[in-house]
Amino acid sequence: MKRAVSLILALALVLSLAPVTAQAASPAYGNEVWLQDTVLHEGVTLSDNIYWSTYYSQLRHEYYMTYTPGQQVRAVTAYGASVCDRITASTAAQTYEAMGYRVVGAINGDFYDTATGYPLGLLVSGGKILSGSSNYYAVGFRADGSAVMGSPNLKITATTRGQALSLAAINKPRVENGGVTMLTYDFRTDHTTGATTAGVSVLATILSGTAAIGGEMLLRVDQVVEDTSALTIGENQVVLTTSLTGYAQGLTTLRSMVPGETFTVSFTANPEWMGVTEAIGAMYLLVNNGTAIQGGFPSGNAPRTAIGLKANGEAVLYTVDGRQSGYSMGSSMNVLAQRMAELGCVTAICLDGGGSTTMVSATPDSSVSQLINSPSDGSQRKVSNHLLLIASGMPTNIPHHVYLSASAPVVLAGHTVELTANVVDSAYFPMSGQPVTLTASSGVIEGNTFIAPAQGGTVTITATSGGMSATVNILVIDSPDSMTIKRGNSAISSLTMVPGSTAELSVSVVYNHMELETTPADFIWSVDPALGTIDENGVLRTSYTEGKGTITVTKGTSTVTIPLTVDADSPFVDTEGHWGSAYMAALYHQGVLTGVTEGDQLYAYPDQGVTRKEFAVLLSRYIGINTADYASVEVPFADMDQVDTWATDAVRAMYALGIVGGSTVNGQQVFDPNSILTRAQAVTMLGRMQNTEGIVPADLSVFSDAASVPSYALEHFQTMVSLGVISGNDGKLDPNGTMTRAAICKILATMP
Repeated sequence: MKRAVSLILALALVLSLAPVTAQAASPAYGNEVWLQDTVLHEGVTLSDNIYWSTYYSQLRHEYYMTYTPGQQVRAVTAYGASVCDRITASTAAQTYEAMGYRVVGAINGDFYDTATGYPLGLLVSGGKILSGSSNYYAVGFRADGSAVMGSPNLKITATTRGQALSLAAINKPRVENGGVTMLTYDFRTDHTTGATTAGVSVLATILSGTAAIGGEMLLRVDQVVEDTSALTIGENQVVLTTSLTGYAQGLTTLRSMVPGETFTVSFTANPEWMGVTEAIGAMYLLVNNGTAIQGGFPSGNAPRTAIGLKANGEAVLYTVDGRQSGYSMGSSMNVLAQRMAELGCVTAICLDGGGSTTMVSATPDSSVSQLINSPSDGSQRKVSNHLLLIASGMPTNIPHHVYLSASAPVVLAGHTVELTANVVDSAYFPMSGQPVTLTASSGVIEGNTFIAPAQGGTVTITATSGGMSATVNILVIDSPDSMTIKRGNSAISSLTMVPGSTAELSVSVVYNHMELETTPADFIWSVDPALGTIDENGVLRTSYTEGKGTITVTKGTSTVTIPLTVDADSPFVDTEGHWGSAYMAALYHQGVLTGVTEGDQLYAYPDQGVTRKEFAVLLSRYIGINTADYASVEVPFADMDQVDTWATDAVRAMYALGIVGGSTVNGQQVFDPNSILTRAQAVTMLGRMQNTEGIVPADLSVFSDAASVPSYALEHFQTMVSLGVISGNDGKLDPNGTMTRAAICKILATMP
């Protein structure tokens, strides 16, 4: 079945990976599966590694950049329109690209307050302190590219009339029972203090100086305000503010200041932080003096982002994907600390992780940056700040080397691998008009596609242009470690179907713990003739004769066989004679429809409507995803407390995959989990799952009620009618009618 696999589960490797023949081990992560290093620029190398954890029987997929300061690449921090604004890593990269830079790489930055967006730790950009306090850890970069990591111990001191007042922070919100914080024009996008409770504020004009490590500002008092709401901050102004429950000296000092008087604010840090022009904060120290710290961390495996410094001054910008079963499990912070120490870091800190974990990079085949990792939310999360590595954005057009990569490091015999080959100039931009010739030691190359030979072994691909060349090895497998028959995205160990039905089957192939890309045509299929037929594309059509037999799939010397049962009986007591009986039975045998048990009997309730939460669960089972992988996805729905626990993860999954949305009620976005689905709503969700490439939209004018199709559902009705899934009833689509359980089972059972 076409179920938009690329939307849900498919992940194309963007870089060439070299298979590891010797199973070396990482004490932190497990056995190495695939490894590849790609030079992104002078002094920057991207490592794309996959490990197999024997303890968890799961993969870990890490990406990290090793950066040598002081060459053509420098580190900068990026944020949105203000300190509290949030943007994605790609947006941050695009901002610098628009300024004329090449973004060699970028990772997400500091932990942040999810309610207000402010970063918890230090943020320095262009030498200017944009946010900070004496708390937390940070990494800083000087103008010469050298880096420092640890606790900056930032101190902010206001001096007035010879009296020194320690400030708690710069550009952190005023809080109850807190100290005095300094807010600047950069704090919020609306350029206000954002205060909603009572406090005392001093509005002052900047006469000279800037907020910089080792710097001092001279300011003149404009107003002293007893405020209960947000104050506007001018571009050349700051506000010193504290709540009425703040500490006594702060309240007394602010209240004693008078308009017209001047005062200073100085910024100091530990000596090694002098000269830092770019810095980003972090909550946890992972490695100290080359030793991994163990204990004191939150528990659990998750996507993680970190940065470490080696003894030779190199920086490691690190990410590991997680919460994606079969792709990457992530890491606990204890294990992450061990891994950073393994990579040679003498100091390392943990940045924001989970759904925030993101890496983007401009690889040598692209003029602009692109997403490298697989964020666990299914898309990039907007966060408060990012750390970027940038270089000159001007191509030199001077040939430097040939870049060659393959879409997969291992291929099934007879399958294809897409190749990318281009000449790269000395600024690491791809060059056009430079012909590259591709050759293979065996197999066939057609254009940029390598067709693997029928025999297993290692094939060397060579790209040449002028006197330059590059090679990559691809391992061809003719007998995989294991094969599993799948229906949709779900592995099946047996198959029960009703007579005269159709199923599209595929095969999951695993070699060295990794699932290889395949098509059904890569295998030899067979089925007992009395039970039906199966073609070279894995399409099974059952006969109208009931019985039991087997389906067999062969590749080389590997074979997998599963039992097939053709059975017209329905497990439900309330579907006999109902037009939807066969469809509901088919969905039951697929594990999509479970029914309702009352006493010792199973009911399907074919004419009952389907709620939105029930539909989310049905679709999750139909797609074949593990909804637990989406348990941490943030959703915008204000009524999630109305979603039963059995449906919560499914709702989060469907939202993350872009299949379900919500509606706005009284200014809040809601999911409305208990409402009955209309046919238009259901068709819209199903349409979002479809790969519409090559599908000609149907003409709906043949239906008498086509004009009543809501605009949001129009294109999806056109798609589903074109696919033959929706045919209408009595010449009507009935878009605003109820989507019954039988109707949705018919659609799911017949979707191509």
